[in-house]
Amino acid sequence: MSKLRLTAAIAATVLITSFGVTSATSAIASPSAAPRPHLSQIRPDSYFEATDEGEGATLQAAERQAVMFLHGDYWGCVPPYTFTGDGQLADGTWWADIEELCQGYN
Repeated sequence: MSKLRLTAAIAATVLITSFGVTSATSAIASPSAAPRPHLSQIRPDSYFEATDEGEGATLQAAERQAVMFLHGDYWGCVPPYTFTGDGQLADGTWWADIEELCQGYN
């Protein structure tokens, strides 16, 4: 192997190795990899039945809005959620009620 090829191979190996170490270090130090403190303090008996409702032009839109509102108002919710009621209003729009076990209010 020529001296130029050997130097290029060593440089490539050093570059690849340093990239791997840098990537691993940044992944460890990134905030998304850190555990959330409030989730480490969850007790199984701390769940309560959270309820919310949504409205929309269709039943599907009302259900989507209900899920969005529920997850916006509460944290630590565990699936599955249950739709407990729905119906059509006088103006033709729909409403939907939802409930799910959650751990706290946002």
